[in-house]
Amino acid sequence: MTPTPTFKEGDYVTHATLAKWGLGKVLEPLSGGIVRIFFEYEGEKKMRQDFLAPASKPASHPVLDRIDRLRTVKGFIPFPGMESAFLAKFPQGFSDPAYVENERVYKANASAFLRQHLSRESLLPLITNEDFETVCKLAKKVVSKTNLIFANESMDLADGIKKGEAERRLFALALVDLLHGEGDLGPRFDGFVDALEALDACKWTTATYFLSLYDPNQYIFVKPSYIQKAAQAVGLDIGYTTRPNWACYQRIRGLIDYISGQLSKRDLLQPADLIDVQGFIWTSLT
Repeated sequence: MTPTPTFKEGDYVTHATLAKWGLGKVLEPLSGGIVRIFFEYEGEKKMRQDFLAPASKPASHPVLDRIDRLRTVKGFIPFPGMESAFLAKFPQGFSDPAYVENERVYKANASAFLRQHLSRESLLPLITNEDFETVCKLAKKVVSKTNLIFANESMDLADGIKKGEAERRLFALALVDLLHGEGDLGPRFDGFVDALEALDACKWTTATYFLSLYDPNQYIFVKPSYIQKAAQAVGLDIGYTTRPNWACYQRIRGLIDYISGQLSKRDLLQPADLIDVQGFIWTSLT
């Protein structure tokens, strides 16, 4: 007689001996005591119920909540696979000398440069004196410190600023408001995006570059292709939009929080800030 599966669709389980697979959700019971399951760190598996232990349903889960028998995740990469890809290149993790030299130092230096030259104390006197040209020159220097913004996109920004004094004023005021304005950041971020759009320079890279260097503990630099790959890899829906906006950026930050949480559980991959998280995404998915 074919055994009746102990677990039903929607039940939560763990593997009895492979805790590293994390929490699993039963997608459907099959014949012969086999169940189809999606594990948060390993993806979809079919196995006998004997290997499973019941687990409590979480209050919420960013991945498992949106998966069921008919909805699975395309392009999912088990997190240990991403970890292995990173460590294959940088065996000592975030402390690996090659990683520090090639992926971290120049970004950290650019962050320090921005926080010195685009600080409130540096910018507000320039704004008071309506010296918008100097603000724009400083911003372009910050852009030149890394290769994070594509060359054609940095050229779009430079060309937009060159159009005239009105454009320089628009960009300078929007940048200062983004970095040092008062009130909720959301409207300030969207205001900066509006200014970039008026300059024909509205890209995710440019929209997030200055903020991510100003406070790399909180804000991530967005290179769209890799952020979308990362979302697909871990099974999260970020509702990506081509035009930058605060609502989408908040969803991207949720993705980054999830990845940061997974990294923090690994001895060699404790991120110092989101520069490391961005480096992990870039390296593991390249």
